[in-house]
Order: sequence, then C-alpha cells, then structure tokens
Amino acid sequence: MPEFGSQAERIREITEALLWFFWPKMIEREDGRAPISFTVRCDGEDRIVPRPESIPPLDLFVEAWRQLKAGGHGVQEIRCGSPKKLLGKMSIARGFRGDRRPLSAEPVIPATSRHVALMRPVELVVRYLEGPPLPHGSHEWAGVFICDTDKEVERAFAQSEPPAHDDWSPDNLPKGHAQTFVRTGLRRIKDAMTGFIYPSGATGAGMADQPPLARAATMLGTLVPKESPERSNRASRAQTGRRRRWSVSEPAFVKLEALETGVDALFEVNAQNRSSEPLVISAAPGAVVDDDISGETELPRGGKIEVVCWETAEGVILSTGRIQVLDPDESLVARVRVRIPELAAVGLLLEVTD
Repeated sequence: MPEFGSQAERIREITEALLWFFWPKMIEREDGRAPISFTVRCDGEDRIVPRPESIPPLDLFVEAWRQLKAGGHGVQEIRCGSPKKLLGKMSIARGFRGDRRPLSAEPVIPATSRHVALMRPVELVVRYLEGPPLPHGSHEWAGVFICDTDKEVERAFAQSEPPAHDDWSPDNLPKGHAQTFVRTGLRRIKDAMTGFIYPSGATGAGMADQPPLARAATMLGTLVPKESPERSNRASRAQTGRRRRWSVSEPAFVKLEALETGVDALFEVNAQNRSSEPLVISAAPGAVVDDDISGETELPRGGKIEVVCWETAEGVILSTGRIQVLDPDESLVARVRVRIPELAAVGLLLEVTD
C-alpha cells in the first residue's frame, strides 16, 4: 500500500505538471480538437488529464489566451521603442478566485494567480512571471504573453533561454538588438501588469487627492465583490456552456462617464457562441453591499440602478435594456451601460440562457 500511495502521488504530480506547462496545447480549436492529446498511463491503465478550463486558475489563463487570439480591445501590444519593433502581444483575464482541487501534496499551481504565462509562438509555457496581487483575496488574474513571429524577435527570445528552456534572460545574450528586445519586453510586461491592477495610476493615499468621479472609477476598477453561494450559478466568472459550445466572460469594469443627473458605468463583456442556436445574455446590475454584488437596485437617496443598453466600444447601440442575443456562430465584444443616479459602488452579473 505505501508503494501504491507513492506511485499515485507521482501520477498526480505528473498530471499537474502537464497541465501547468502544456495547457495551451490542450485547448480545443475551431475543429473541436486540441493540438496534443495527453494521457498518463499507470500499470496499463489510462488516467484522465482534466481539461484546463476545469482547473482554476488555468481557466483564466485559457480565457486570456482566447482573448489574445481573438484580438481587439483588451489585447496589449508590447513594443520596443529603439529600435522600433513589435515584441509580442499580451492579454489578461480576471475573475473570482476559483476553489482549488490540489492534484499533489506539493502543488506547482499557485494558491492565487497573479502571473503572466510567457511563451514563444510554439505556445509552450517558458515560465510564469509573477505580478502584483489584486486588492482583495476573492479575485485573481492570469495573463498570457506570446512573442511576435518576426524572425529577429523570436530568435532573440529563443536564444535568451538557458539549456532547460525555463526562463528568458537578457544577460544570456551579447549586447545588441536581441538583448534590448528581451530586456525591454520583460520590462514592458511588468509595466502592463501594474497598469492592469492600478488602471488609473492612483493607489493608497493618492486616491484622496482625486476628484469624486475619479475616486469612484478607481474604486469600481478594483472592486472585487465576493461570490455568494446563491449566486454561484451566475456569470461572475467566465462561463462555458455544458450542453453546447459557448463562453461568456466576467463583466470587466471599463470606465465611468459623467452625466448631469448621475453617472454611467461601462462594463465590457466578451462572448462567443460556437453553436447552431441563439444565446441569450441578461445583464443584472446591483449595489455592492459588504463586498458582494446584491440584487438591490434601489438607492438610499432615491433613484434606481438600471441597464441602459448594450453597445460597441465606439458607442453604437446593439440593444436596449438588459438583454443581448448572440446569434449562432457569432462572437461579441460589447459594453453594458449601467445608469447610476448617484455615485455608488455597483457591480454587474450576467445570466446566460442557452
């Protein structure tokens, strides 16, 4: 029995290592197949390797990877200024901290994710670059950076790797463009991580010097309401269809817009419907009470929190009210406009009907 336990532990360690470093190769593509199928075999019996989408925080890394592949808003270009060169692209996904199911006694997957997975275009994780945590422990974030396919750029990152291929070290390169690309790339990635956590550039005591609207925007931008049990079936974190192929991201706060009678809060939603039936997405706003998005829409001083419309980043209205329908085989990057009669902490939940 002790030998079996030791062997079982090794199997779990192997499975976790496969997930942590090879999850990009486990993601199903448009044809429904992943580039590589992984199997762990023990005593002639195949052991199941879970899908990365089912293992926090790998589900957030997969979401960031999909955002990067889809392009558009939320994808950040990492560039070198001298010489001018596109070094790669980066995307970050944020969500509630998912419950962990430890696969091994000494897990390599962190208890809370605040990392960017660094890759070359072959899409194998070289290493994870750790960044700043979110202000509250109920949320976590995960990012993906893939260096550009330009031969000079990709060669620079490849040659900066040690024999174990587990790092990017500019000191491994002679002085020149290649070293500059790698050093600048790592610095720009770190800057992007900090900018994601503190989008307004104001932290700590500096917030007190901001005007009320800016303080409210900073507060909403870092707001991390806790997920209460009765809301666990709602889209506070990215959702994926069980019966058919669709996914809807967690609403991400974008900005506040001042009005004469209050403010509008804009939240961005990324959705994909890779099926043959329409997908109905309903946005439900609510005041934040004790760090949780409540179902309360009536404010103490009067007035009601309500969804005005779904619109594009350019302001083109897609639908009025709470409901947005996504047609079969369509994708959507839209903003939900929430009207707030007075400055208040407001969150947004999504309900999906397939």
